[in-house]
Amino acid sequence: MVRRVALLVAAMSAVGGLAYLVYGVWMRPYGIVEAELVFQASRLQHGFPLYVDPATGAWELGAPPSRYYVLYTPTWPWVLAHLAPATHLGVRTVGRAVNAALYLATLAVVFRAARPERRVVVGTGALLTLGFAMLVREAGLATADMPAVALATVGLTRMIHKGGLDPISAALLAAAPLVKPSVLGVPVGAVLAHLLVHRRAGLRPMLTPLVAGGAVAAALVGTFHAASGGVWLTHIVRATGQTLSLERWAQEFGGRAVFLGAPHALVLVLAGRRRSTALATLPLATSLAWSTFSMAKHGSGTHYWLEPTMAALLALGAAGSVEAPPIALRSRALAWLGLAFTIAAGGVGVRELARAPASDRARDGLVGDLRDHCALRPGEVVVATDVSLELELDGRILVPSWQSSYLVRRGTFPLDAWRRDLARPEVRWFVDGPEFLEPPPERVEGITEANALRRELRDVIADEFAYDGRVGSAEQGGELLVYRRR
Repeated sequence: MVRRVALLVAAMSAVGGLAYLVYGVWMRPYGIVEAELVFQASRLQHGFPLYVDPATGAWELGAPPSRYYVLYTPTWPWVLAHLAPATHLGVRTVGRAVNAALYLATLAVVFRAARPERRVVVGTGALLTLGFAMLVREAGLATADMPAVALATVGLTRMIHKGGLDPISAALLAAAPLVKPSVLGVPVGAVLAHLLVHRRAGLRPMLTPLVAGGAVAAALVGTFHAASGGVWLTHIVRATGQTLSLERWAQEFGGRAVFLGAPHALVLVLAGRRRSTALATLPLATSLAWSTFSMAKHGSGTHYWLEPTMAALLALGAAGSVEAPPIALRSRALAWLGLAFTIAAGGVGVRELARAPASDRARDGLVGDLRDHCALRPGEVVVATDVSLELELDGRILVPSWQSSYLVRRGTFPLDAWRRDLARPEVRWFVDGPEFLEPPPERVEGITEANALRRELRDVIADEFAYDGRVGSAEQGGELLVYRRR
């Protein structure tokens, strides 16, 4: 009875999640990372080079040039460029539709792979995952997370079914981090698990799949190297290599651990106690450890938990029906605990997803008001600390200022060129939030994040621009300050 109620609650939340996925394909505003990847795919569609030295800049669309490092690998921008119509909206829509389909398909694969006696529990978890706001919001964006997670999950599913790595599962697992480098926990755990399980079988069971996976990785890396002129890895490191801090870890992980972390750890314990194969538990352990650690990085988010969530469902589905003693909690107590968690997670998911459309409409209204205020003549642009605003107002991204701020402080981004760009007459407007009025911190450490436009480049903004008013309201997500060229 308890499990049936949990299944019903999960199914209700999944209906909301599915509706949100469909709605989001067309209606959601840009996500920050999504905007960068759409911009990069658009460059490929128009025959422009993807990799450009930020010191030189990309001038194809006029002055000032775009100065950026390519996020992740070129795989996902290349896929989007070849699948989607040659418009930003077309790229965004197709990317979201593909990722929504991958999210549903991956959950279906996980459910189908579960042992028959575990399918009710795994089905409940899969439905809850579909309706859980912290995950479905990230999975439905046109970013590289979901393709990489799908590859890793399908590869792990096949490995568990086959009793070890085979050439196909090894190829899928090797490809995953070369789509999104943060999807690393499952592939590493899968290799370790295969070596552990087959340690007494000699070289042959290990060699063939590892060679297959290595060949796929080498082919992709060679392609990236040739396509980028040898700079792809430098771009990844500089675009994603933000600092780590304990304060950031506590801020990002502490409040979410009850939903993203603790349930995964409990599944790991239960799967081990119920004699789940190491081929399922070890990848979950490494993915859980990697995602937990990664929450210390500036720029981390709930999208990091897509991978361990799929791994947890697979481990749960591979567990046996008989508990191995000793076990800390009885099955009945676990069932009630699962129901309580399902109600809490489902309630949070439904509440957050129900609020999204109104918030999204307000954001669209803010962008429209900003477009009306910041009138542009041909060749003029708006500089904003939010790259999604630049993409919508300018049709391109100039400088991804948040991540570039970290590079400025390490001396790996051309600050002087950025300064000259801001002084160019083509930059007609500057837009930022009310934080711009706050004095910049003298030291940047811990959880403190100070955009270079508010700190290192503040004097240029003060010299070149004059305050021109505020746009927006609290109902639209907050006001924006608008500055006009003097």
